[in-house]
Amino acid sequence: MDKKLLGVHLVVRDEETFLSRCLSTIRDLADEVIIVDTGSTDGTLQIARSSGARVIETRWEHDFSKARNLALEHATTEWVLVLDADEALVEGQGELLETLHHTDAEAFEVHIENWLGPESEDRVGYRTVRLFRADRGYRFTGNIHEQIAPSILGLHPPSKFCNSSIKLVHYGYLPEVMQRKNKLARNIAMIQDSLTKNPRDPFQLYNLGVSFCQSGKPQAAYAVLQEARSGTDNNAAYRPTLIRDSAKVMIELQRYDEACQLLQAETARYRDYPDLYCLYACSLEQIGLLAEAYQAYEHAAQCVTIDSKYVIEAGMNSYRPRYGMATISARWGDIKTSESLQRAALKDHPRFRPSLLGLSVLLKRHGCTDEEVRGHMEAIILPACAEDNMLLSGILTEIGAFSTALPLLRASQERLNADGKRNMCECLMQTGQFIEAYKKLDSWKDEIRPLNPYYLHDLALCRLSEGKNLPYSFYEDLPSSEKKIWHALELWIQTMELQDIEQTDPILTQIAKECMDRAVQLRLLRIASKLSELNVLLPRAFASRLYRNGFLHAAAEYLLRFMEQNKLDAEGLFMLGEILYDKGHFGQSVNLFEQAAELDPNCMHARTGAALSYLEMASELISECLREQPDDPTLRNEWQRVENSKKKLTGLRWHTEWNGVQRRNFNAAKIDLPMHDR
Repeated sequence: MDKKLLGVHLVVRDEETFLSRCLSTIRDLADEVIIVDTGSTDGTLQIARSSGARVIETRWEHDFSKARNLALEHATTEWVLVLDADEALVEGQGELLETLHHTDAEAFEVHIENWLGPESEDRVGYRTVRLFRADRGYRFTGNIHEQIAPSILGLHPPSKFCNSSIKLVHYGYLPEVMQRKNKLARNIAMIQDSLTKNPRDPFQLYNLGVSFCQSGKPQAAYAVLQEARSGTDNNAAYRPTLIRDSAKVMIELQRYDEACQLLQAETARYRDYPDLYCLYACSLEQIGLLAEAYQAYEHAAQCVTIDSKYVIEAGMNSYRPRYGMATISARWGDIKTSESLQRAALKDHPRFRPSLLGLSVLLKRHGCTDEEVRGHMEAIILPACAEDNMLLSGILTEIGAFSTALPLLRASQERLNADGKRNMCECLMQTGQFIEAYKKLDSWKDEIRPLNPYYLHDLALCRLSEGKNLPYSFYEDLPSSEKKIWHALELWIQTMELQDIEQTDPILTQIAKECMDRAVQLRLLRIASKLSELNVLLPRAFASRLYRNGFLHAAAEYLLRFMEQNKLDAEGLFMLGEILYDKGHFGQSVNLFEQAAELDPNCMHARTGAALSYLEMASELISECLREQPDDPTLRNEWQRVENSKKKLTGLRWHTEWNGVQRRNFNAAKIDLPMHDR
């Protein structure tokens, strides 16, 4: 009798959630299914046996290779495909068996796509050996992140490895799965146990660094990955990913110069790795080298990733670099190119939220109404379900199109997730519907409160903006010390009086400042103004909040008043300097920027603003001369040098950046604060 062709092997423990789906995807392919169970206490064993699999029960010895090799000892097939229970075979079934009948390869790499979140951009793909001959004595090595390739390479050259058309989807890195199965703690313990035997093993150091990243410990990951790089051979298969993850940690820790230095060298080594170029571009952008960042994004977009040997995040050679180029173009003032690039990114991925938001902002700058923006977005997204409506309404909420977003949210109200409910409350408050907003906030508090640091402030402002007292339900869960603070603030807003508490109480001042900040965001400027009078420390903070939220006219009046009283600090001088700079009054703006830098020598933004003011004045002067001597090459060269310097300094992110909501406040009345309250 002919030997059976293909076996599928799994090592499992308490996998009833995923196992049936996994087995259903290989049912028509496998001549034999071997499942090694390491101690399941749920329905895993019943599912395995009812599927017809051969089940081997064994004790868990904290060693995945040992369990994998146990399955190999029982194999009766020519080939074996290794799966995890939380994986599914989604592509390549059709030609797999025919390929195995006629190949002289020893092993095949398969494409694995890790799902890291709900969106299609939350994917990371890579190739690895999962399909190999079962009758040649190959064995797995490593107690965790076990590998079969070293065993095969010990007997055969790399030419005996081929790519397959198989694609697996791995669900095990979804946050809810990681948390439920406590995989990170298990992985870290196993890796550290392996390192006690070989403390300088670079592969396990790399794995430990990745686990620290996944655990939200970037500083620990940085140190471990640095040690892993120092001991890793340049030809190691995992080295490109080690560089990628090292750079991501450096960026998270804001070590941009260090990331640039690492990636400048490594992009020269791995010129076809788009992730490295995108990370390099991000680092360059952060330190203000926009032209160089743009070029790095361009290179990433040109990388070919079919059958790539790298671990690649979704979109790193398409919509992600195009989005990066679009944002740089917008900072340069090239709105037409920016819009074109955002649309190109959305052609690659119509639901890519950063580009949807970026394009929406550009359309508003073009003068489109909120309804027109909605029309453009609908043409791209083609909303057909509640998820599409939530994506679209989220974009509209973020650009400040609250009245346009609200009907979409109401239409999907029964299916809103926590973010959708938060957006609905925001839209209700921003459109003055505070009574309904209060009811929603109260009924959805378990979902909204963890997402909203201003939850209590929103509840209070919804009531106080309507002239109503805070109800008993507002106070009942608060500690007694906080009850006293909120009662004092309620009384102050209503009567401008305090009882049983000092105005200088630091906790009162802090909560009043937070409430004032939120009131400005909700355009409840009358309430915010009252709160600013509670303590002598708050008026300047109020002026700053007005400015940061786009109320430029009102902020300017406060700032000028402080200037007359010689009470203006470096931040206030910088803000006034920005206002004058944006109006083209460069001679006056440079004076204010220099005063700000003198008061605060660490205020590099003020120094950049001063330098740009001088360059703008120089550009104006040279332009006047060019009008009289348009053919003078020296003047033309000098003008170009000045323009290049302006472009470089603009990349330093020195200027205040306002979002779509804040830009709507630019033309608000100067000081008529009550008109902003509903």
